[in-house]
Order: sequence, then structure tokens, then C-alpha cells
Amino acid sequence: EKDVVYLGNGYLGLHAATGGVKRISLPHSITATPIFGVNLPAQTVDCIEFELKKNATVLFAISQ
Repeated sequence: EKDVVYLGNGYLGLHAATGGVKRISLPHSITATPIFGVNLPAQTVDCIEFELKKNATVLFAISQ
């Protein structure tokens, strides 16, 4: 089973097919502000790491 990732229109989302630590590496730094799914502060990063349960979804608003 593979996780599903969405990136576009100012959003980054991930739906977890399996539970555990998720790591999304990006080609350049972005500011990611969680909308739902995780309790993290807004951060400017080129890699986002968080933990999700199986079948959970996270959504970030992103900007450069």
C-alpha cells in the first residue's frame, strides 16, 4: 500500500495508507501551515516530518 500525496493550488496533502512517521522532501523551502491532521506550528522547511495513523489525512497550506 502506498500513501497518496497531493501538491498543487497552494496545498500539500497526504493520505496515509499505512501508519507511522511520514517524511515529505521538497526541492526547495516552503512555508507550510497545517490546516488539519497534525498539530504542528507553521514552518519554513524543505522537508516535513510528522506521524499519522493508518487512513488519516493531513493538509497544509503552502507558500514560498
